[in-house]
Amino acid sequence: MKSPSNLPWPEVHDYLVEVGCERKPKDLLGKTLQEIHRLIPYDTALCLVLDASCQVNNVISIDILESWLRKYQQHYINVDVCKKLTPSSAQTTFTDWTSYQQTEFFNDYLKPQSVMHSAGIQLHRDQGGLNAVMIFCRSQCKGFSKTERAIFEVIQLHLSNLYNNLLACSDPVTPNDLEQAKTAELKKLTAREQEIALLICKGDDTQTIAGILGISPLTVYKHIRNIYEKLNVQTRQKLIVHLYDEI
Repeated sequence: MKSPSNLPWPEVHDYLVEVGCERKPKDLLGKTLQEIHRLIPYDTALCLVLDASCQVNNVISIDILESWLRKYQQHYINVDVCKKLTPSSAQTTFTDWTSYQQTEFFNDYLKPQSVMHSAGIQLHRDQGGLNAVMIFCRSQCKGFSKTERAIFEVIQLHLSNLYNNLLACSDPVTPNDLEQAKTAELKKLTAREQEIALLICKGDDTQTIAGILGISPLTVYKHIRNIYEKLNVQTRQKLIVHLYDEI
């Protein structure tokens, strides 16, 4: 969708800056649900956090009763019509649930909560697949406007990048991890390159790495360039994700 020129860009920017200040993946998701209300009003919100096999391993919600959450997880998350609530192939989806009044899901689950419309956005993994799905519900008969849909489109990519970066840095690889990992990828690196890869995963910058290893920053840059070429990555974040996948 092409972004309209009349989007509230200052407000969108301020929102992304505010949520981008979070330093833990779960806090980012929670802040996203809370603060997006300033841009796009909603009545209830839900975030499904997924593992690598796309199974739900955590749920964050706003203004949804615990009993409804349990009912959704235990039964309706596997109902075909319910899958329209969460994006599938599209990065964002918008559903008018008044078109599903003959379904059990609408009459037994959505209607008692007065849900008439929903918007869903995906947060993708760098290596493919889903990290999380966010769902925003409205009880109003009027759905999400073109401007609101465009805002969802704009922030979806930014949120995916923020979330991936936090995942890559939230649980650094330890020395024991790399010592025990006898993968083909790590064997492509020299001993010095493996040392530098480990320090990068710990969050050290180039100057710090140079001081620890007693070499010049220029030499560190050369090693990093070689690491990137050998492992076919372009950034530190992608290097960390790549090593996680190998371990």
